[in-house]
Amino acid sequence: MNAFTPSLPAPLTTAGIAVAPSGRVAALSAGRSEAWTAAINHRFVNELFSGELDDAQLSYYIIQDNQFFVPFLELLGEALVRADTVEAKLVFGRQLGMICSEESGWFEATFDELGVSQADRAHPHLSEPTRSFENLMHKAVNTHHYPTVLVLLVVAEGLYLDWASRTDAPEPGANLPNKFLGWVDLHRGDEFRTWVQFLVDELERASGQVDLEELTRFWNVAVDLELAFFNDVPFPLEG
Repeated sequence: MNAFTPSLPAPLTTAGIAVAPSGRVAALSAGRSEAWTAAINHRFVNELFSGELDDAQLSYYIIQDNQFFVPFLELLGEALVRADTVEAKLVFGRQLGMICSEESGWFEATFDELGVSQADRAHPHLSEPTRSFENLMHKAVNTHHYPTVLVLLVVAEGLYLDWASRTDAPEPGANLPNKFLGWVDLHRGDEFRTWVQFLVDELERASGQVDLEELTRFWNVAVDLELAFFNDVPFPLEG
């Protein structure tokens, strides 16, 4: 397996997202650049790109990731409610529709292909990173605070866009099973990049008069949990 050399000047830049150098988002992201870089260059991502993940590893990952489906819908719903412009509300509404169709469809097809039981789809044992991330999303929703909700959305969507935008990512239409390529494709492309840029711009605008201390805590925990979630996928020890 060819190793990928990490190269990330700052979070979100692998995907070409515009972040104001002295702005609020740049300040929020500064403290977790190393963890962000580790996450987007993780062994899980490397082996997703190469198709080397075995079915047990991929099943474990998507069973856990699927548990974020409802909390993420609630996060998007809270963003829609708290957004202070009609234009932003429309964007969140469209994204809710996409999540409920395209992403949900990939999960169901991949579950079927991997033979994941209905019990593991609906009520699996939750890993510690999964449980902690669910709790963080619920905590953000319960703040009823638009910038806080946006922080979690920027981390969750922006970090995935960054890893899917790596220069060694498989090309669209590559000869790779959909259980691998489909997950990459869901997190890249012009539409997804536009969505992440919207989130970054909204966070920059909405946090303009907000103390960054609490937002930074949410950002840091979210990035740490993204990395922990990848670390939780079982891999044999390298030696």
